[in-house]
Amino acid sequence: MSVPNGTPEGADARETVIGINFGNTFASIAVITKEGKAECIANEDGERQIASAISFHGEEILIGNQATPQLVKNSKNTIANFRNFIGKKFSEIPASAQESPTPSAPIIQHPSLPDTPAYAVEVTVPAPSPLPKSGFATSNPSSKPSTTNPTPLGTPASEPTIQTRHVTVHEVATIFFKSLLKSASDFLGKAPRGVVLTVPSSFNETQKAALLEVAKEAGANVLELVDEETAAASLLVDANSENDQGEGTDRTTLLVDWGATDLTISLLSVRAGLVHVLGSKNVPDLGTSRPGSIDEILIKFFAKEFTKKTGEALQVCPPTSSSARAQTKIVLALPHVKRSLTSATTSTKSTQLSVESLYGGIDFNAPLNRTRASSLFAPVFSRLSDAVKSLLESIDGWKDKGIWVDSIAWVGGGGCVGQGAGASTTLISAGVLGEDVQDEVLGAPEEVLSRGSALHALGLISLSKGYRTDVRDVRVTTRTIGIIIPSSESAEDNELGGQWIPTIVSETAIPARRTVVFAVDAAKGALPSSLPLEIWEATETVDVRVISAEVYSDAEEDEEPAEPTEERERGVKKEAYLGTLTVALSPAEAPKKGKKQAKKVEVKIGVSIDGAVEAAAREEGKEEWVKLLLAAPST
Repeated sequence: MSVPNGTPEGADARETVIGINFGNTFASIAVITKEGKAECIANEDGERQIASAISFHGEEILIGNQATPQLVKNSKNTIANFRNFIGKKFSEIPASAQESPTPSAPIIQHPSLPDTPAYAVEVTVPAPSPLPKSGFATSNPSSKPSTTNPTPLGTPASEPTIQTRHVTVHEVATIFFKSLLKSASDFLGKAPRGVVLTVPSSFNETQKAALLEVAKEAGANVLELVDEETAAASLLVDANSENDQGEGTDRTTLLVDWGATDLTISLLSVRAGLVHVLGSKNVPDLGTSRPGSIDEILIKFFAKEFTKKTGEALQVCPPTSSSARAQTKIVLALPHVKRSLTSATTSTKSTQLSVESLYGGIDFNAPLNRTRASSLFAPVFSRLSDAVKSLLESIDGWKDKGIWVDSIAWVGGGGCVGQGAGASTTLISAGVLGEDVQDEVLGAPEEVLSRGSALHALGLISLSKGYRTDVRDVRVTTRTIGIIIPSSESAEDNELGGQWIPTIVSETAIPARRTVVFAVDAAKGALPSSLPLEIWEATETVDVRVISAEVYSDAEEDEEPAEPTEERERGVKKEAYLGTLTVALSPAEAPKKGKKQAKKVEVKIGVSIDGAVEAAAREEGKEEWVKLLLAAPST
């Protein structure tokens, strides 16, 4: 027996929990594979990105990607971009928010429910069945048909009627959510045991409660509503796991969640598999569908290309009555263009926009490569750079703490553009981020939130306790705790008085414990019999040096002078001495020819939930530890 979309091997053996990202324009569903990884699944139409839209078409209700073509042919009965209205009163929805990027059923005040947003759509009501020829029906099988008013020809069949139906935002969302659950059930072969659902940062408590009610009414067992930062953090940690404990490299990551209606940027501290938010900023004006943002730039670009190729003027943004359908067709094709930018392997490889009968019956195809896209989006990337700079400056003491952004995680349709068109280059050239910043490898940006939600769901059911779900309200270290091996011989170590080994870096969630192992070489002669290790609190700094551009004597008079550049360099400043551990070293064996004498030292440092610091050290391979209980650090 076949199951729609196929049933993954081992589906019955694993926990059937799923993650759902219910976006304003697209939704996606992720499941846990038998290897414990999160993957997005396709619905019955083969779509992994499911359009958040429903259309009333005759007696049918079309959902998802089947509904979006109706925005061109049947827009007045097609509802899209409704997620953001969940839990809102009609009076709370501003006129600007009621404007849809594409023509669709307008949101109105429900005629009989006070202050309730709704949509008026036309539906086809089937005609009633005709009466039988023998007369009136009777429930008594032994009775004879009436002969008083016989109807030898029966009642003539009537035609279906078209009626206006008012559907609330809650009803629309419930219909759509039921379809998501059905797709998940068809894939798994049974109903999901639990669902973790993402919720945008812009939702208030009333909207969160309404979204939860929609999911429950649709039949979902909601394990938790998680903010988008938490969902992304779950995937970020899983994708960078390096050992059996799931602990990856400590780093600070800039999360860029770029959706259709807004942009949310967050700075995440990732420390040994634990994540917390240092700060976040919401920028509504940079949503991809906002005026002057990504979608409008692409619409105008492709309209201009159409005019170049055909000689037909195509007015867009705003369109005329004759070009409105053409603009809608371009909008519906943009998601493919944006996703393809991420998968382009080189700057010259092109993605294609293809639309049948775009305008005047003319089919249209146009390429867009990453280099051209980067030029098109330069003004938007500049605004992104300003937003990131503003976020960093809003974090208390970010300069004093020396916060260094190590990586960028791109999320959403705008994230596809940011990653594919090189927005990180703009952030670097503007001096907002350092040159060594890297893009996180998390897979398709539009799948990050649903996959992260599925991993979060797995964590919730796997651990009876100790699974932290909040990435905001946590205690963290404000300084780095590390080791200085005293030395007076190295010039570069003179300022610190020795070699610096960071152990528990700043912004690490507590309780925390770290272990470092390092080699001790014989600088001159034999190895020492003991090694003092100073434990310090330190501040990691970022030194910015402005380098003026060189002025050449043979430069043309009208040539614009080059702009100065910035160089960033990490530094360390000692803040508080906590104590010293002295490790005894055993006599070394005679070194082999050409090799130095060396011993390895293992050091463990832990910080308890109340801020107490404990350190222990030993020569690697020895049983005896030297321990020291230290004063609580600044937390």
